[in-house]
Amino acid sequence: MIVSAGLAAVLTWRRRESVAACPVCWNDATGSENADKCAWIETQNITLGGHQYAIQPTWSNEAFDAGKDGCAVSR
Repeated sequence: MIVSAGLAAVLTWRRRESVAACPVCWNDATGSENADKCAWIETQNITLGGHQYAIQPTWSNEAFDAGKDGCAVSR
């Protein structure tokens, strides 16, 4: 199956939000969920099975506290 880079980015973004979407999970002061805060910011390409996919970062308090913009793909 061939998946476009844009679709891969959107699917990973929605998956992260579905994991974080719960009654006790957070939204920021503007109502953005964790992946919304980093939507289409600094997407990165990763290679899986010889194919490249665009992956969108998600919000990280740890990255923000370290003086970065708060968007991270991995730790």
